[in-house]
Amino acid sequence: MAHPTLRSFLDSVYIPSRLDLSSSSAEQCRIAVRLLDRWKGRPVRLNELSADLVLPWLRSMVDAGRSPATVNAKRGLILTIWRAAKKRGMAKPVPDFEDLPKKRESKRPPTAWTIDEMSRMLDVCDKLEGTCRTNGIDRAAFWSTLIQFNYETGSRLGAMLQVKVSDLDLISGTVVLRSESSKTKMEQRHKLSRMLLLRIQSHLTEREFVWPWSSNHRRLWCYMKLILKRAGLPHDRRSLFHRIRRTTATWSAVHGGLDLAQQTLGHSSARMTVERYIDPRFYRPQAAVDVLPEIRRD
Repeated sequence: MAHPTLRSFLDSVYIPSRLDLSSSSAEQCRIAVRLLDRWKGRPVRLNELSADLVLPWLRSMVDAGRSPATVNAKRGLILTIWRAAKKRGMAKPVPDFEDLPKKRESKRPPTAWTIDEMSRMLDVCDKLEGTCRTNGIDRAAFWSTLIQFNYETGSRLGAMLQVKVSDLDLISGTVVLRSESSKTKMEQRHKLSRMLLLRIQSHLTEREFVWPWSSNHRRLWCYMKLILKRAGLPHDRRSLFHRIRRTTATWSAVHGGLDLAQQTLGHSSARMTVERYIDPRFYRPQAAVDVLPEIRRD
């Protein structure tokens, strides 16, 4: 009897058994397995999983220039699927951390866009011509509203693409981000600017989603890079939609305080908001010396 592969276990057992697994998380699992299979040259079998197999694969990604965060993320996904297979008696025990360590990640401070840079980005969007091939929507309207929405709500890309027309309340000027599209599984309601609502309303037709996108995200990222390039802005992988999310957090903290930034992003911890999302060039929290009464001395 042939031993089941990691890929077949993922698709037929692991994903169907997880009620809380989002479609984007499931896709990330498939990508990790696909990368491991591609490196091995064939589908990896469950009974082959070992530190001697996985560690060289992780090293190959490091040698290929993959970031430590990417390598660690793929490692974590494979280990999670591996543990699930072990619980069912279908794989060997997962090795200790010493046998399959993480790649040390250097901590870089979050970077946000300036308001001038956001304006340049939207100016480029307004000048786009034609329609999006994947949905037939006017390209300028699609991109200018998507990026403005990203800025006003600090949403993740996956959550934005899941916004339905029925989630918009044009009377109250708000939008609901459904719990199923959130990492925290918490529903959020955001107020939107009147200008954005009018632009969204102008290009809405009889469709389910505000920004329908039938193609994969890679094509979306490529077009975002093109917009940034035309605006004369950095267009590396750290400068895409998540940088706009960091921009929202940063300027919310600058003008409304840390609590507002944390609440907007839906974080349970202010520490995460500060360490991962707020650009220290623009926001510096008060120090004790700023508020302590001065000691008078003769």
